[in-house]
Amino acid sequence: TPSGLRPMTVGSGADMMLTKVMNLIRYFLVLVLVGAFFIASLSYRFIAETKITTVIPPERAARGSPDSIARSPAVTENNNDAITKHNSATTHSRHLGGFASRSQKGTHASVYSGTQAHGNDDCAWYKKPSSPKGPYFLTAVLLVRIYYEDLAGLSSREMFQWLHYLKYAGIEHLYVYDAYILRNESQSHALAPYIQEGFVTYVDWSHRANPYSIDGTQLSAYQDCITRWGSESVWQTAIDIDEYPFCLTDQKPGFMTRYVKNFSALHPEVSEITMQNYLFLGKPLPDKEQAFLFGKLWRRTRNHGNTLVKPIYKPVDISSAQVHHNALSQGHTMDAPDGQFRMNHYWGARLQNWGEDKPEIIAITEEDRSMEPIVRDIARCVNNKDLYTKRWN
Repeated sequence: TPSGLRPMTVGSGADMMLTKVMNLIRYFLVLVLVGAFFIASLSYRFIAETKITTVIPPERAARGSPDSIARSPAVTENNNDAITKHNSATTHSRHLGGFASRSQKGTHASVYSGTQAHGNDDCAWYKKPSSPKGPYFLTAVLLVRIYYEDLAGLSSREMFQWLHYLKYAGIEHLYVYDAYILRNESQSHALAPYIQEGFVTYVDWSHRANPYSIDGTQLSAYQDCITRWGSESVWQTAIDIDEYPFCLTDQKPGFMTRYVKNFSALHPEVSEITMQNYLFLGKPLPDKEQAFLFGKLWRRTRNHGNTLVKPIYKPVDISSAQVHHNALSQGHTMDAPDGQFRMNHYWGARLQNWGEDKPEIIAITEEDRSMEPIVRDIARCVNNKDLYTKRWN
């Protein structure tokens, strides 16, 4: 035996080998467990994202505190830095999003994949590229505050649904004035894809939001839009996210553009067309049956709900913006005939204090399912989870 070396015994060599094997087995089992956990996490996330979910908003900051109001640089008549334009390349959801026909009540209609939806020519309105700059024939302006405590429950989801409805109707561009009070109410992140696409121009209007007033908050936004971008649009409408322009004789994509073009050709002297206000009332369907706001309510007032019309107007002919009837510098106002065009206003259960349907509500309303084809078409073409996920920013 060479000097300094001891012969290895059989017993000691076997022990070392056994130890190495046991260590390898332990490492292998750890890797298997880590891999299984990772796969399970991905599967859970995938399933959660494809269902109708409610996103609980972050803890609210204290009201009234100056630090609770986050602003981009204040938007003033001479400040364009706080304005961002962009539109959305949408992501696809794997479910249709809650259109339940009367024969399918309580279940969703059949599922359409993104390939199927986009392969249909009827979805050309959705695939049509948007432009961040005019000229446009028809645009819309929205003043909005989305907040968790809203009793009507109007969230970012309802805003997305309304936005796609406007696209379907033929609106080419949307100007959003975000009158948030708390910084986590800002819709700039939620609207980012739509700004990037070119469909939305976003304006931070938080410096006019608190205290809120018709003149200082709402009318100033409408007037600012006319002053800045009025020359980009031949026609424009100023409406809210629970207000849906509707044509009784045409529900195909682009119906609003066609109606305004035909109306203005017949009445070239008209600078403002007013939409009569028909209220859709009652307790809305639950999300599991229908996710879309304009698919949740099917009872409409038999006559005008009130005299609070909303206008479609030529921005260049407006001397002063108003909520219902603008002050005109030229031309005149004409009502759209009731049998042709109106505004569907989805008030829901506010007249019954957000409770169950009452006999008096049933008495002043009648069933109206004329929106069903549009609900179905939008759900089929737009497989975007934003339309089904309840969120506030």
